[in-house]
Amino acid sequence: MAPGVTVLRTLGHTEEDASLMVGTAEGLYVLTYLWWLADMTPEQDPLAWNQARLEASRNKIFSVADWIIPGHGPMVKNPRKGSPASGLV
Repeated sequence: MAPGVTVLRTLGHTEEDASLMVGTAEGLYVLTYLWWLADMTPEQDPLAWNQARLEASRNKIFSVADWIIPGHGPMVKNPRKGSPASGLV
């Protein structure tokens, strides 16, 4: 696609979902519909094609992302990476 930009299949919200990963000097940004909002909700996606696959995809993103940009709303620092003080930006 472009240097530092990749697409990762992240099934769960829908059967064909993918997330865009963008590597920068500030870290890895992931644009995704695995979460709707910056507060990482809804925990249980009422519209999910497969909640178990959604959870597996979320864990994949948690393991690599520095910043998560949810489907709606502002980006959030990955709450499972870095200091416990990580939060909304």
